[in-house]
Amino acid sequence: MRRPHRVRASRPGRRRPCAGRRRRGGHQHRAGHRRPPAVAGLDVRDRGCGTWRARRDRLSLRRRRRALGAACRRRAGVSGAEATPGSPELGLGAPTLCEAFAATVRGVPDRLAIRTADGTRTLTWAAYDAEVQRCAAALAALGVAPGDRVALLLTNRPEFHVADAAVMRLGGVPFSVYATYSRPQIQSLLDDSGARLLMTEPRFADVVDSLVLVNPAGPGVIAVGGAVPGAVALEDLPAPPPPGPWPAPQASDVVTLIYTSGTTGPPKGVELTHGNAMAAARSFAEVIDLRGETRVISFLPMAHVAERNVSHYLPMALGFTTTCCPDPAQIYDLAAEVHPSWMFGVPRIWEKLQARIEAGVSALPEPERRAYRDAIARGTQEIIADAGAGRTLRVRRPGPEDAGVLEVLRRAHGLDRLRAAHTGAAPMAVHVAAFFHAIGVPLGELWGLSETTGGGTSSPEGGVRLGTVGRPSPGVELRIAADQEILVRGPLLMRGYHGRPDATAEAIDPDGWFHTGDLGALDDDGYLRLVGRKKEIIINSAGKNMSPALIEAELKAASPLLAHACVIGDARPYNVALLALDPDVLAATFGPEAAPGDAAVHAALTDAVERANARLARVEQIKRFHVAPQPWTPQDGLLTPTMKLRRQQIAAHHAGVIEALYAALR
Repeated sequence: MRRPHRVRASRPGRRRPCAGRRRRGGHQHRAGHRRPPAVAGLDVRDRGCGTWRARRDRLSLRRRRRALGAACRRRAGVSGAEATPGSPELGLGAPTLCEAFAATVRGVPDRLAIRTADGTRTLTWAAYDAEVQRCAAALAALGVAPGDRVALLLTNRPEFHVADAAVMRLGGVPFSVYATYSRPQIQSLLDDSGARLLMTEPRFADVVDSLVLVNPAGPGVIAVGGAVPGAVALEDLPAPPPPGPWPAPQASDVVTLIYTSGTTGPPKGVELTHGNAMAAARSFAEVIDLRGETRVISFLPMAHVAERNVSHYLPMALGFTTTCCPDPAQIYDLAAEVHPSWMFGVPRIWEKLQARIEAGVSALPEPERRAYRDAIARGTQEIIADAGAGRTLRVRRPGPEDAGVLEVLRRAHGLDRLRAAHTGAAPMAVHVAAFFHAIGVPLGELWGLSETTGGGTSSPEGGVRLGTVGRPSPGVELRIAADQEILVRGPLLMRGYHGRPDATAEAIDPDGWFHTGDLGALDDDGYLRLVGRKKEIIINSAGKNMSPALIEAELKAASPLLAHACVIGDARPYNVALLALDPDVLAATFGPEAAPGDAAVHAALTDAVERANARLARVEQIKRFHVAPQPWTPQDGLLTPTMKLRRQQIAAHHAGVIEALYAALR
């Protein structure tokens, strides 16, 4: 057995000399200059089997002070949740989300907690707490008790946060249902979870009609924001004061169910505990600067663990201000208004934002257009060169000829106050990430699963390595198995699958390692590079292995027209692609009457595929493609609610087309 040895991470957080000028009163820094958070070192244990563990072996001065303060509070008998008002950690040290919420309310009662996109409704943390108390009292009067499951079919609106926190306050288990689910799919989740209550809103009235709850609490269906036939309005429910103190959930109690996408079978309910959620919050706070007043926008589905972390759980622990965006298409306009501090989006969000920025630049008159394009080109060239050399990217500081131009660009799109920007849930093409680094947005990738509370690896500011998903997050142990499968264990790991002990035992081995189903490799500095899903790897007729997801990422990044791409090539001599278009981009680019089969559209897609092929290895390149006449949606069964491909269904639906594509190559 090899002797374990330590590899210390580079110090991406070390500051370069600032170009600011000396003035009376001290050193003045250029806008945007600040010290990135330090990156934790890594211990290598049993290097032969590829086990890495993130360890906080270097603390910044602020972290040392916080650790000293925590030690003093412990000696004084004061818990982290009882920190003094205004403490930067607020509820971060609490064992449960309920205690974290209470600590945040005590610490920043007058800070804005939740607002609607149009600003017509706002809640401070004190007002948020008052609404949660009233909602909890009303639900308790209906008989909701500790352990009861409550389904939430709600868009991103203040009532979601209130309802979810109220059920949590009662020791219940709130869980979200995707808005794109059909009536049979919702009924399946209600049956699997044993939900006693469904809370919904008027837009889902037709869907919830005729749904059945096995053991309903009170009326069974509660409506918020308007009337729903057969439901009782939340505001009409009596809310008597509780006869005693609220139940006190424990760290080991389940706080929510996250249902998996169901790409290869029925969705499974992932049981996440209060301890999981708080461990994830502390892990994220270690690598992302989330102290002080932090603004986020809630626009992804709340049934997705990433959105729950970003705009619901982390705010409870750190006192964020969340702006609710019920329509994801509004995210770009809303970002320009809100100027978020942290933004997480799936790669498609960033691809469309890049296209939006480039379209705006193209519409400018000369010489402004050339100034912007030259600044972006210089930055992109610099970033790609660093990435090609395998260097870790620090926050880019452009030269004086570009700094002002790029600052205006970021401000126009609401990106000028971002302290962190992340993507995940699918591969991102390197040149898309390079574009945002070039304009001064330090976009990094995160990797995690519902089963790991969304945590796993992270790319901190000043420590991004393009083409990777970062290094193991604090508190996460990560191991690469002999067949390249990524294994994870630690406090972020789920309690199990709801009602599925067999599936739980299959996923988590006796040593506590969760078998993720993802394939990957670690480099010498502990950065994880994803290879693909174990069940999706293409092995062509020549025996070459390749990841369809990575090829698809290059295709989608090559043109904003592409909403989805599905690569076919298993046991075949070449790869072909099935493409589905974004109808909004199609109309904006070619006119409202444009169709996927138009010659001009086909020519644009041919150019896009050729650009993507130029970035791919020869064996990965696309030889022919077909454009679907209609967009793919979760309703037609070709996508999951999280917009992931259902590959088997897509292949079956397009079986004739696929055979025709290969026949033409013979």
